[in-house]
Amino acid sequence: MVSLENKIVWVTGAGRGIGKAIAEAFGKEKAMLALSSRTADEIKSVAESINKNGGKACPFPCDVSSEADMNSTVNKIKKTLGGINILVNNAGVARFMPLVETSMEDWDRMININLKGAFLCTKAVLPSMIKQKNGHIVNIVSVAGIQPFPNASGYCASKYGMMGLTAVTREEAREHNVKVTAILPGAVDTPIWNNIEGDFDHTKMILPEDIAQTVILACKQSKKTLIEDIIIRPVGGDL
Repeated sequence: MVSLENKIVWVTGAGRGIGKAIAEAFGKEKAMLALSSRTADEIKSVAESINKNGGKACPFPCDVSSEADMNSTVNKIKKTLGGINILVNNAGVARFMPLVETSMEDWDRMININLKGAFLCTKAVLPSMIKQKNGHIVNIVSVAGIQPFPNASGYCASKYGMMGLTAVTREEAREHNVKVTAILPGAVDTPIWNNIEGDFDHTKMILPEDIAQTVILACKQSKKTLIEDIIIRPVGGDL
């Protein structure tokens, strides 16, 4: 296992849920963290907590669906921390409803943040990773990227798209020694369930910390080893 100490890690959607847990896990590994989210107060709080516990983290508020914002944020991260060794594309949103009831606003928001956001972040960091012949991109996808769920047309479309983006990026990056990993969680106990009608047993869900530890595992592999795709489901199966 390689050390993650002083590795510069950019985590998007780091203000809550899975992203927050991933940031905290990297903080315990002594990585240098760049935390992004549209909610400045949340990532500021997460950064302060990590720093208080002996880690190193800086907040960089941004909108992942804006190319101008992405380029500006990457430049700020490089200027502040010196570069980016690991990108964790975690920013995501979800709305669940029948396809015929899905508005263009909801559709565009899921595609723009979940898929376009991952594309823009990847496009922003990949050139420098290729140049330095080292780097790791971790995409937090979902089992909805390989399995259709009713009432989730926009969400599934964005996640299936992320799987395609991951696969293509991986093949283009291999020869440059840049790793690309997809993490596909099942039901995780996060605020995303607040947008879903139904009575769900949260005690059966995966915890955000479980996903975080899986990301750490993928990133600590030897230079010769790449974990490509990891599917993580609750022991009892999907809800």
